Amino acid sequence: MRPIANSLVDQSRVANMDLRGHGRSSLDTEAYTSADVVGDMLGVADAAGLESPVLIGHSLGAKFVLAFADSHPVRARAIVLLDTSIVESRQRQANRLSETENSRLEDLRTRVESMFLASDESRQRRRIVESMLAMPRAAAAAALRAGDTVDTAAALASCEMAVLYLAASRPGEDPSIMKTLNPKMCFGQVIGSGHFVQLDALPQVIAMIDQFVRLYASR
Repeated sequence: MRPIANSLVDQSRVANMDLRGHGRSSLDTEAYTSADVVGDMLGVADAAGLESPVLIGHSLGAKFVLAFADSHPVRARAIVLLDTSIVESRQRQANRLSETENSRLEDLRTRVESMFLASDESRQRRRIVESMLAMPRAAAAAALRAGDTVDTAAALASCEMAVLYLAASRPGEDPSIMKTLNPKMCFGQVIGSGHFVQLDALPQVIAMIDQFVRLYASR
């Protein structure tokens, strides 16, 4: 998420948060809930002096953004969801968790690499892949468990604040499903991107976030 933060910092106050067990954030216990993550987000926002922030989350992080919007509907000004799933079966969630905990390293590598464009051979891709594979399995599984407790469909449907969903070239969710859940939300799709839209298509992502904030979330 650092490219987004670096692109917005000249025009806005920005706080970039590592989930528990990720980056520079410690993992005091392997088990935590989405409510714990929302509490972390509130703490970071308060420490940064962000009274009504626009929240931006990618993939798993977008689930926690929805959890925040659902539990604190007047605290955030708007939310931006980057290529995340909204409607998932319990079986899909269970399979993903089992794969994270039990798969061989090379099988996990194949899964992570599938999130990128096949033509992407950049140093950035290699860095992200190796970073994800180096993450402790317990920390990754704890994050997935916490994210999977969020009822993302219900949270999106009940969200009254402005919502922008930015999809990869192959969207992580069916746009028609999201529009049915929340007809007022905005949907955008980038050109030439894998799952990491903020890496593959940063100028497109920033342009759409800027326009969204100007039209729907400016104060």
